[in-house]
This record gives sequence, C-alpha cells and structure tokens, in this order.
Amino acid sequence: MDDYFDPFSKIALTLTASQLAKNMIIKEEGIGEDLSFNFFAWRNGEPFLCAQLESQYMKESHRKRFARCYELLRVLRFKLGVSAITFVAEGYISTVPQEIELSLAFIEPESGVEECLTVIHCDENDQTGYPDIYLFSVPYWYGVGKKVKWGNIMEFSQKAAKTVNQYAYPSMLGAAFRRQIGPEISSTPLDYEIINDITQHGFLIQEF
Repeated sequence: MDDYFDPFSKIALTLTASQLAKNMIIKEEGIGEDLSFNFFAWRNGEPFLCAQLESQYMKESHRKRFARCYELLRVLRFKLGVSAITFVAEGYISTVPQEIELSLAFIEPESGVEECLTVIHCDENDQTGYPDIYLFSVPYWYGVGKKVKWGNIMEFSQKAAKTVNQYAYPSMLGAAFRRQIGPEISSTPLDYEIINDITQHGFLIQEF
C-alpha cells in the first residue's frame, strides 16, 4: 500500500477515483445521474476506507442527509481515529459572479455556471489544533455517447476558510478536526460493531 502523506496526493487519488466512478455511472445509467456523497478516510498516510451514501438516501431532505453524514464523521474521527478525510460531492461552479443560487442559475444556458465535482480535504494539524483545509472543483459537461468531458481543476485555497464557515458540510468537516471539539479520539479497529454503526446510517463501505 502506497503512503500519501502529502495532502495533494490524497486529493489526486480520490479525485481520480471519483471521476472514474462518475464516468461509469453515466455510461451505465445515463446523463443526469449524480455521484453520491463519498468520504475517503485516511489513517497514518494510508487510504483506510471509503464510505458512500446509498443513492436512495441522496434523495432525502438536506437535514436528513446532513444528520447521516454527521454520524459518519463521528465514527470516522472519534472512534476510528482517522487523520484525514476527503469529501467528494456534486456541485456547481462559475467564474462569473451570479445574483442567484448557482443551482438556479445553471438552468439559464448563458449563465456560465457548470456542473462540477467538489473536493474538500481536511488534514489534522497537531501544531495548531485546527485542520489544514483544501478546496478544489473540477467542472464537467456531457458529450456525445454518454461521455463526460472534464475541465481543468480549480483551486479555491484563498476562499477555503470562508467556505468552511459559510456552508454546512465544510463546516462540519472542519469542526470534526478541531482539537477542542468533540470527545477524545480513539483508534478502534474496523470490526463488526463499527461497520454496523456506519451502515445503519445509510453508507456503503469499501475498506482498503
């Protein structure tokens, strides 16, 4: 198993895996199918597990999905003691300022808003007690024959702190990695009890 102590190598691996998964979904299910929430967990510089929210729960309300993800992070961070988490989700991106929410602006053909995969990576930092947070997006569009065409990766490091404080999921990830937040961190093995704790909240697990 390769080590990925550099956060950018972690991001590159998870992003590549997510792009391949998106390509496969579109090829099998057709244009318009979105990738489910994916949480890639790392321990001591190695991929530990990937937890994906089941597609049926992606259709739930924001509040219910957020609660499921909260419970997942509770297990990953405080029971399994993971040292980093990379969150990958579908989203929208625009290099042009928009007056309305991006998901609504996307409907307008000339808005300049594109669909994208968004990657938020949190790495623990023992020196500061606050996580190192990285935010990237990769726009995509659909081509002929159920093909996904990918744009260039876009980094938002200067806006990462603002995004973490402003939006629910980045804020939740950041809070889980603050030293003074939450219970004491342990390193429980990934046994049946822990697996059941994760799957009962609607996640599928792939252990590395």
